[in-house]
Amino acid sequence: MISVEGRVRTWMMTYPVLVSAWIVLSLLIAPQLSPHLEPGFLAIGLGLAFALSLGWWDETHLPAGSSEDGAWRRFLNLTIVAASWVFLATAVGTGPQHDYLLHQEFWQVVLDGQDPWYLANTYWGYHPPNAYGPLFNPLALLMYVNRLAPKLLFAMAYIVSATALIKRLAGNRSISWPAFLGLMFWAWNPFAWVEVAIRGHFDILVGLASVAAVHFARERRDRPCAIALAAGVLLKYIPIVLLPFLALDRGKIKAKFTAMSTGLIALGLGLSCLIWGKSTFYPLRFAATRSSSYLSIFRFLRGRYSPIWRLGIEPDVEWLATPLMALALLGAWWWCRSRQVDPATGGFLSILVTLLLYRNGFPQYQMVLIMVASYWVAELWNTRRHQTALAIALVGYFGWINAFALAYYQLGDSSTRFEDAVGLPTFLLGGILLVCLLRSELSSENTKIY
Repeated sequence: MISVEGRVRTWMMTYPVLVSAWIVLSLLIAPQLSPHLEPGFLAIGLGLAFALSLGWWDETHLPAGSSEDGAWRRFLNLTIVAASWVFLATAVGTGPQHDYLLHQEFWQVVLDGQDPWYLANTYWGYHPPNAYGPLFNPLALLMYVNRLAPKLLFAMAYIVSATALIKRLAGNRSISWPAFLGLMFWAWNPFAWVEVAIRGHFDILVGLASVAAVHFARERRDRPCAIALAAGVLLKYIPIVLLPFLALDRGKIKAKFTAMSTGLIALGLGLSCLIWGKSTFYPLRFAATRSSSYLSIFRFLRGRYSPIWRLGIEPDVEWLATPLMALALLGAWWWCRSRQVDPATGGFLSILVTLLLYRNGFPQYQMVLIMVASYWVAELWNTRRHQTALAIALVGYFGWINAFALAYYQLGDSSTRFEDAVGLPTFLLGGILLVCLLRSELSSENTKIY
């Protein structure tokens, strides 16, 4: 086993060599890369540290295997390292794009000591510029390192999550080539390249926090679960829907966990109020009142293809979004309580129901669902029946989300016809996934396993 000191020495000897090669490439061979010189230094350091950490992961987390398993692990690690370096290179090479340009503006406002939720006339009316939680603001400190440092943090967060999924499913045993290719495509899907590596959305951090909360809930570790959940909520408010589901323990409500989670969230909001005042709560109103968009079924229902137009009335149904979502979540929670389901199932179900009926259908929100669904597959797949139908539903829904991400990347916000239509297939495929998930859970012999 290589010691920590040995890995640090290796990093210190290798890093200057790679940096020198990057300087020569950027300044002499391919001058078009010179604007990315400094963030390249950071990406090289992160990629090298990650590559050296994979051996430590195997030594500490995986059981000793045969020589064949050792060869498989080396091949797997080499594949992961290659994908991670290309992922980091994409994050650097594409620079600031899409919402990341806005992120930089928001962080600069924070660094200038101004109110990050200042009110202004926007596309949605007189609102703050974003609906983010207060924990988004400290990410501004990374701008002192480099303006792409936050984006590289998001990229590394995804690399770690993809690696954990691969290691969990294939880390200590060889699998067939079709299974390997399918796993690699799932882990390094186009959606992640567009939303994280290219556009630099921070929803990956929200997804990781949500997965951590679900994981700790399964282990009945209430304190770290509450911390992870609070972190996700304070980054972006969507994970709040996990709280009542993770508060269930064999059908009973964990009052201590509920109080702890609520207290941590309130503490974060209170500290934010001390720093930025009552504007802390502006994003909540903004998220609840802005008009529907893209993948939301309510965007489809108010668009040109809505069947409501054929009735001769204006399709004003967005006011139904919040009460319908609340009722659906209540029903899902009651079902989870009566069935005493695994917290991973409750987490999967709560996020899926939320995104099906949420009026804001921005594609980056799907990252939380992808993360939680991947964790569910890794931990519970082998305990479920009706796997074929559920597999088809998973591939259908997330295949559509990936196809949409690629199409949206090409079209941008220029096609209103595209935006008018995409909410319907998202809702239908999501509904099929929901039915298949419930059917699989109902027929499972191991529903009450945690």
